Amino acid sequence: MDGPTPIALYDTPWLYEQASASRPGVYLWTVGFNGVYVVNHVGHSETSTADAMSRHFSAFFRGEYTIYDAKAFSECRKEPVYIPGTELGDFRKQFQDVCGDLLAMLSEYTIFYAACEANRSVLEGIKATLVRRLLTGPAGVGWFLDNAPPAPTAETPMELAVRVEPWAQLVGIG
Repeated sequence: MDGPTPIALYDTPWLYEQASASRPGVYLWTVGFNGVYVVNHVGHSETSTADAMSRHFSAFFRGEYTIYDAKAFSECRKEPVYIPGTELGDFRKQFQDVCGDLLAMLSEYTIFYAACEANRSVLEGIKATLVRRLLTGPAGVGWFLDNAPPAPTAETPMELAVRVEPWAQLVGIG
């Protein structure tokens, strides 16, 4: 697994410069807090992690994702300042009010990602396994995760054997 890699909105190394980010795989959006990384989102991409990040950024700026108070988010607390579901026109009216929080919130994210040449069902199975671990594991960090609990499907009816090493600083994954 590669990372931690900041999203790099400003002057840090850019995720898109990483060769392994141009391959398909699984990724974690995390927030650093008290010396560890707490996972907020688990995703996968059949094209590349970089493509997935571009899609996520676009969705944030279209008002499709929840935006949290940046100060609270940096302390691993989720206090929404915008929740999707309103009409796009409403988001456009609110954008000026939430833009500062959005940019600051995005700068809090650190990405971990693993290139994985696999078919869609395997990538979805890895993602589902990681989400289940975070939601039900002993680390008690599922409350910070924005993913919905995965339902077993015909392709991924059971837990996959997923091991993430040596990232002891990733809370709830190992």
